[in-house]
Amino acid sequence: MTNSYTYTDAFRAYRESQKKYDYFFLGVVLASLTLSIQVVELPLGQPYRILAVLPLALLLISFISGMFRQERILKFYRVEADKIKYIDRKSTFIQGLAGQPPYKSANEVWTAAEMTEEVANLDDAIDLASKHLGTDQKVTTIAYAIEKWSFIAGLAGLIIVKYYA
Repeated sequence: MTNSYTYTDAFRAYRESQKKYDYFFLGVVLASLTLSIQVVELPLGQPYRILAVLPLALLLISFISGMFRQERILKFYRVEADKIKYIDRKSTFIQGLAGQPPYKSANEVWTAAEMTEEVANLDDAIDLASKHLGTDQKVTTIAYAIEKWSFIAGLAGLIIVKYYA
C-alpha cells in the first residue's frame, strides 16, 4: 500500500502553515505594541517625545498592514473560488454546445444561442476575476513588506529610545 503525497496535499499544508505564521506574526506585533506602550517612557523634550512615539507608530502601522493583508488574502480566496466556479460552468456550456445541452429546469434545455451568450458572459467574469487576483496578489505583497519592515524599524526604534533616551 503506497501513501502518495499529491500537489494538493502539499499546497494545503503550505496554506495552513502560512496562515499559522501570519497569525503568529500578527500576535507578536500586537504584543510588542501593547508592551511597548506600557514600557516606553516619554521624554520631556518635544524632539525626543516625537522620537519616542515614532517606534510605536511604526508598530501600529505594522499591525494595521498585517490586518489589511489578512483581509486581502480572504478576498483573494473568495475570488479564486468564484473563478473556479465560472470555469467549471463554462466547461459545462462548451460541452453542451458540442453535444448534449444542459437543462435550465426539469423540462427546458439551454438553446445554442443562450449557451453561446453565457460562455461569453463567463469569459468576461473569468477575465475580471483574473485581474482582481493579480491586483490582490500585488497588494498583499506590498502589505507584507510594509508589515515586516515597519515591525523591524519599530523594534529598532524602541531599542534606541530605551537605551539612549
